[in-house]
Amino acid sequence: LERQSYEDSLTGLFNRNKFNREMRDSAYVDAPRLGVAYFDINGLKETNDSLGHRAGDELICRSAEHIRKFFDGKAIEFVIIDTESSREAFMSNVEKAHQAMEDDGISISAGASYRNTACNIEAQFEEADRRMYRAKGEHYRGKGDARHRR
Repeated sequence: LERQSYEDSLTGLFNRNKFNREMRDSAYVDAPRLGVAYFDINGLKETNDSLGHRAGDELICRSAEHIRKFFDGKAIEFVIIDTESSREAFMSNVEKAHQAMEDDGISISAGASYRNTACNIEAQFEEADRRMYRAKGEHYRGKGDARHRR
């Protein structure tokens, strides 16, 4: 029951309940290092609207598989929380996951934040989120679409 309360039934990744719990966890205050990344699928709404929710779900599942490949056990929905990897390993895995999705035909925007000291998970999540939205804005500006700018 506990696993079910923290696991997304579609993707098998941890869910929003786990995310909310992790954001309140004081263990990250004393973490010697912390990497946070945020992935977001570009065009998911359009996929759902034009091809149906089944196609959107398949896109989400394919994306989750790529994330799991590089961040197994560290992914909460499409957010990564990593207290184990070095900066180089973490950023490399963010890039590898991003590239694997792009190679699979999945348009993805990603943002990441990493600290070696004075970790603040909320501030790092916000930083990763801003960077992801900046990447998303650049993606849509390149396509001439202003709907997704923040």
